[in-house]
Amino acid sequence: MASVEELRREIAVANQDIDSARGAFQQGISSLEQAQGALAQAIQGSSQAEAGEINNMIAQAVELATNAARLTEQVQSTTNAFAERL
Repeated sequence: MASVEELRREIAVANQDIDSARGAFQQGISSLEQAQGALAQAIQGSSQAEAGEINNMIAQAVELATNAARLTEQVQSTTNAFAERL
């Protein structure tokens, strides 16, 4: 079995990866929100069913990415608490 210090180092590496993932989610959220604004202007006044569907899908993508970013924060917090108790 690995030593406590080895485990803490491995957890620190994992947390760096989690930070990168959270940053990617945040960037994705920002890009999706920009796209949502641009598409809202582009499809404004359209009576086509796809117009509403597009807006709903982007809103759902933003929500999913936001939830994923929050979950990565929770994972990191729990991982840090685990490492502290080693």
